[in-house]
Amino acid sequence: MTEPRSDHWTTSRTATGFDRGGAAHAVPAGRPSSTARTGRRPWWLLTLLALTAAAALLFGLVRCGANQAGVDPTAIPAVPTAVIPGAGAAAAPTAPVPGSLTAGTTSLFAAGRSGGLAALAGQTATGHAVPVQSVPADEGFWIGTSATDRVWVQFTASGESAVTIIPGQLLDLHGPVVPHGSDFARKAGVAATDGAEQLTSEGAHLEVDPNQVTVVGTR
Repeated sequence: MTEPRSDHWTTSRTATGFDRGGAAHAVPAGRPSSTARTGRRPWWLLTLLALTAAAALLFGLVRCGANQAGVDPTAIPAVPTAVIPGAGAAAAPTAPVPGSLTAGTTSLFAAGRSGGLAALAGQTATGHAVPVQSVPADEGFWIGTSATDRVWVQFTASGESAVTIIPGQLLDLHGPVVPHGSDFARKAGVAATDGAEQLTSEGAHLEVDPNQVTVVGTR
């Protein structure tokens, strides 16, 4: 009677993983031990670790590139900003208007009509394809579109200039606005019929080096 009980006891204890002496037996297949179960990591944890490592590597590469380029890494935006073509770009310079004669943004023709041409004295005027209105003197002539919208040009050459100016030419030129007195028209050789009174009332004229005059066409 003792022996059967002893076998029964041994079988029962063996099923739990221990023999009579307390030694552990291998756990049958299909029933993982607690150590095996706790040693496994969930798939989502492994994925999260992989993504974190990749992000850290990418961030390190960006900072390394910024350091080599001399850029402050803290100034690198987290999300790249889309660049819109043309946004913030400087505007292209406006092409000069043919027939214009300006000092800065002021039209010398408008200033001459209003008696304010002398106020522009000292400024440099630039003309683009300005028509020659008449040539009443050897070294001076009127430029403009009419007998009322015109400005006197005086060559600065001491003798006879090499360039020949005739009415109807379109000129590119530039020079300073110079004030003059009431006797300038007489000294320039401008008769009353050629606009001496108008020249005196404008109080200023344009002095131009003849070498800086370019004929760009005719009208």
